Amino acid sequence: MKGIVFNGPVGSAQVQQETTDSVMVNSIIVNYCTNAQETLDALLEYKSSFDDVFGIKASDVSKSIEMIQDGIDCKNESRIKKGFGILKNILLGVPPGLISNALSTILTNGGF
Repeated sequence: MKGIVFNGPVGSAQVQQETTDSVMVNSIIVNYCTNAQETLDALLEYKSSFDDVFGIKASDVSKSIEMIQDGIDCKNESRIKKGFGILKNILLGVPPGLISNALSTILTNGGF
């Protein structure tokens, strides 16, 4: 039997290598990160409008986007959730409009 080896940080769980369960959990994490990346890419299509929509909060939006991207790169589910949570809270304080509604819809459709 091989020694227990753990992969890098994967959010709230550590996955033992070379088991059926670890393959399944790694697959879930990869799917989650893929979904997060697709959601982030859809949001970034509106990046040129962020200053108009978010005003002084645009820098906070940029920081949350960096956090999300870092979470995706590191496969860190909690960082991704935190980044999307910050982004959603900022969106709640934005007056309704075409762009802000589109961003909210993207987040909702992405499951965040």
